[in-house]
Amino acid sequence: VCPGGTVTLDASLSGETVRLASPLTVNGSVTIDGTSAPGVTLSAGGQSRVIEVAKGATVTIRGLTLTQGYGWELAGGVLNNGDLTLEKVTVAGNTVATGGIDFWKGGGGIYSGEGARLHLIDSSVANNTVTGGAGGGVYSYFGTTTIVERSTISGNRANDVGGGLRLLGNAEMTNSTISGNTSTGWHGGGVFQTDGTLTMTHTTITGNTAPDGTSGGLFVGTFGTSG
Repeated sequence: VCPGGTVTLDASLSGETVRLASPLTVNGSVTIDGTSAPGVTLSAGGQSRVIEVAKGATVTIRGLTLTQGYGWELAGGVLNNGDLTLEKVTVAGNTVATGGIDFWKGGGGIYSGEGARLHLIDSSVANNTVTGGAGGGVYSYFGTTTIVERSTISGNRANDVGGGLRLLGNAEMTNSTISGNTSTGWHGGGVFQTDGTLTMTHTTITGNTAPDGTSGGLFVGTFGTSG
């Protein structure tokens, strides 16, 4: 597809699972629109990530389920180094394993690298897992922008911090729900936010868990000098 073009799915693929032999790598600016074939799933079969978005690429994905991705150290389902919009997308059942906990590791569902932008619209990030890192659902690194709009982050798990989301950049959440996520290591069963600004509007944080004596729902802090 030409830069700025759109890939559409044939309606005959409705309800089908497309199994990937390697990550779907997007190096240019493109839209992948699955709304004409409802219920299509892209599965990596636990062998690789599902999608990788390159730095400098502006990508919109609509109407797909992204599942059974696997990442070593970071990004189980989606590795985003560009400007990624997910609209009516489900990111579920993806996994990250690591060689040991370190602050930069994680992102069972989605990992946004330095300077990347992620926009979730009417989407779900659910039941993703990190073993040996943070951000069971979403991990957004330094300098990132994360926008969550009318979306749900639920049932994700990390054994460091941020069972639902680990945020080191700026984030906005509107009309969304963060629920049923778990951090087994430290604070922030729902959200662990540092080094950026977090704005929440009409957003519900409920039923998230973390170890006794820590914040199960939301942790906002800094590892630098506070102003």
